[in-house]
Amino acid sequence: MKPIPEEIQIEKLLKNLSPSISPSFEKKLASAPWTPRSVRRRRVLTIVYSTVFLLSAFLILTPQGRAIAQTLLEFFTRTDQQSFELSEGELVDIYSSPMPTYVLSLAEVTPQPSPLSPGGNCSNSETLGTYTCEIQQIENQISLDLKEFSSIPSSWSFMELYTDFQNYVVITYQSGGGYLTLRQGTGNFTADSDWDKVFAPAVQQIKIGEYQGEYVNGSFALLNGAKEAAWVNDGATQRIRWKEEERWFELFEANGPGVTGYLDQSTLIALAASMVYQPEQVGQIDFDFIPNIALAERLSGFDVKEPTLLPKDITFDYAVYDPERHGITLIYGYRALRIVQTPIENALITNLDSYKNVETVKVDDVNGQFGISPAQKTIWDSATPPGFPIDNSYSVLLWQKDGMVYQIYFDQSFSSGGYLTKDKIIQIAESLR
Repeated sequence: MKPIPEEIQIEKLLKNLSPSISPSFEKKLASAPWTPRSVRRRRVLTIVYSTVFLLSAFLILTPQGRAIAQTLLEFFTRTDQQSFELSEGELVDIYSSPMPTYVLSLAEVTPQPSPLSPGGNCSNSETLGTYTCEIQQIENQISLDLKEFSSIPSSWSFMELYTDFQNYVVITYQSGGGYLTLRQGTGNFTADSDWDKVFAPAVQQIKIGEYQGEYVNGSFALLNGAKEAAWVNDGATQRIRWKEEERWFELFEANGPGVTGYLDQSTLIALAASMVYQPEQVGQIDFDFIPNIALAERLSGFDVKEPTLLPKDITFDYAVYDPERHGITLIYGYRALRIVQTPIENALITNLDSYKNVETVKVDDVNGQFGISPAQKTIWDSATPPGFPIDNSYSVLLWQKDGMVYQIYFDQSFSSGGYLTKDKIIQIAESLR
């Protein structure tokens, strides 16, 4: 039988077939999807992808997972260095020659307006300047319910509250020896500067209720005469940071052991864990820190006089009420200028006869006294270099009018080298309205 054409073609192909396959073709066959190697690889990748997916879902969707995820976060910006150098410019600013003294100029000011808007708990003087009133205003402004202490810690009192309207809110308290600050915001913690970074070994993992957090005792500080900032762990500063879902929190205390109001680590953690969104009552008034004149007038029961002339760049800070003598002290420029007003029948000081170099002066149409205190030793004496070349004394003006005793104290130690002459202090006194 004669072979058909197809059989002849197959016979020719078999005669020319190479005894071995090419390397490239062998590589393609080895990577073919049906080979055992490819099957094993697909199984491994499937297991890996499934594990990653399930772990992500566990970390995101379950309370236990979120708690574990938090342990993987770092709330503080860490550094392995126990010190960092300051720039030449910073050193020059810090260790420049003593600041020259100069006469402060006076500028006209208007009496302090009430910072509170009408409505809600802030519509009358009964709650004016209280914590409850201030917190309500901030919450209304930022449309956010703030988490707060269930009650103000013992020996601490509300000092101030402010917000940058975008990133965070700050609530500050004061005691006899320090400050306690609560910061909170949404999203992530704000970026830390070199001063705010922490020495990595100082970080401790803690629990704030069901949430993970971090605790640090210590901070970077510039020791007297040093040229670089060093990590100092003297117990004077403590910080806690943690997150609750999208809300972050920081609790900062600057108040060393043995000082009034000091909170140790366990007490600070317990305070953080006890915070709530709707505290029952934290609206008490602190007589040592009255934020506005209207509240000072309600407490004292008389018309508190305010200056319409003040040294340039010196502004009202707060007022202090003395419940025993029913007196009010207005504080300006971080104690640089103090104006004391007391009913004459309650006044402890009615003249300056115990001072040296006292002279009689006129304040409007009444006689008064002006004097200089003996030199006082202050923290500036030990500075390197000294802050400014003064003898740390202060000026005082006293006069009586309309059943009240008035005193004005000016302390140059708190005014960055600026001072007031006798005539300028009298001008401030005569501007009281």
